[in-house]
Amino acid sequence: MIAQGLSARAFAPVLRLDVVPLGAVGIVVMDRLLERGVADIEVYRILKTGYVMEEPERTERGEWKCKVVKQLRGQRELGVVTIIIEQNRLFVKTVEWED
Repeated sequence: MIAQGLSARAFAPVLRLDVVPLGAVGIVVMDRLLERGVADIEVYRILKTGYVMEEPERTERGEWKCKVVKQLRGQRELGVVTIIIEQNRLFVKTVEWED
């Protein structure tokens, strides 16, 4: 069981977040970043230093999905909905404000 507020860095041995290649970024992500006025580099920062606030869940394809959250400097918390598609590859599905 994942403890609430677990640092994304705790997944680093499995995901190697310091060098993780994004398998893909959903088309929706770039639109959402523009809508929210967030730079794409923030997605990488959130994945490296954010927190998984809820227990990951299985997708229909048997992959794991979670949301990595971090408060942006001077702003609200932003969540990056992420699917682990292979042991060390991620698919970023979308980004969303946490309020």
